[in-house]
Amino acid sequence: NLLIRDIRFFNKTKIFDSEKINAELLIGLFEKLEQGLIYQEVLPYIIKDYLSSDISLAGVIEKYQVDKTGKAKLDKFISTIKEKQYSLINDSETSRYNFLMGEVMHRFRGKVQATVISKSIKEVAVSDD
Repeated sequence: NLLIRDIRFFNKTKIFDSEKINAELLIGLFEKLEQGLIYQEVLPYIIKDYLSSDISLAGVIEKYQVDKTGKAKLDKFISTIKEKQYSLINDSETSRYNFLMGEVMHRFRGKVQATVISKSIKEVAVSDD
């Protein structure tokens, strides 16, 4: 209830409709988190999108839901941007890694954990010079 009270405080700024926040919503989000359907890193984005739009909670959660298509999709995306990356940055392994990490994190937006992305980048792109 303290979290709900704090969020309602922000309603005074009229940035979003905090009246949509309730215990049922928060419990639902934590259940999805516990089920592994979303990662904790996307909780603020889900809440912000839900409060600032007319999209249903299920619709917002679907946007940020864990990508269960697997490592093959991630590796394919890394390989694709790897070619783009080499034409832009080809000076050091750290620069290549940072570029790829940024691109992949932007594309998958919380659907894949950062540790999985990092490991895949190291396997697929950075180490095969």
